[in-house]
Amino acid sequence: MAWMQKLVQALNIVNGWTPCISSKCVFVKFLACLRGLRGDASVLDCSFVACQVTELSFFASKVRLGRSGVEEEEVLPLGPENEFESSASLFQNLHSAVEHETIEAEFVQIGTATIPKKFLTYRTPAAIMVPKEKGFQGSLETPINMPSWLTEEDINYFASKFEKSGFTRGLNYYRCMNLIWELIAPWVGVQLKVPTKFIVGDLDRAYHSPGIQDCIHKGGFKNVVPLLEDIVVMEGVGHFINQEKPHDISDLIYDFISKF
Repeated sequence: MAWMQKLVQALNIVNGWTPCISSKCVFVKFLACLRGLRGDASVLDCSFVACQVTELSFFASKVRLGRSGVEEEEVLPLGPENEFESSASLFQNLHSAVEHETIEAEFVQIGTATIPKKFLTYRTPAAIMVPKEKGFQGSLETPINMPSWLTEEDINYFASKFEKSGFTRGLNYYRCMNLIWELIAPWVGVQLKVPTKFIVGDLDRAYHSPGIQDCIHKGGFKNVVPLLEDIVVMEGVGHFINQEKPHDISDLIYDFISKF
């Protein structure tokens, strides 16, 4: 903790430089999360959460942090507002931005139970097309048929979690795709030198990304993973392979590791 506090102090010295301001905010929030996880009392910070204090679905609100993240029932009320902050036009603009221009807001409108049900049952390996005029709502025109491996109890459990956390964390992975490539750039070309068995479903959208099958089956994958021993393509299986075929996956893994 001491080295982080020193870094934040150092950032204070140059807080006129915009990148440092961003870095400072990140580290200040990181410290707050660590203090909450440690069990410190009265750790308060702002977080973009499902809204309880305005008419907006989501709002940057002051929250109390604990060992489980944002403590239940601990999204605090708004503090004193100045004339600008309490103006109707401000909330109209925020409402437009939150409700009509963010995918999180659209997901909330569709429903926290419908979204995981739609993604878990997705069976079209072609590229996902979302018409701007319809958004994800348009994709709901196709009926959702529940497979045998997915129950309403499963969906209700997922929905209960997303109702508390929202969808931002998962969506941010895709918003940061370019950053991810930058972060892993130092390891480009590094080989994975451990015995490997690769298992994928033939209906997995990722398996049908341009160039992926050629890489997997025509030697490119083997160049990166020289100890690749086996490739298994499971028929009729999508992205969530361990949920769809749990026993088959367990058997494949067990048979592989039992050789060593």
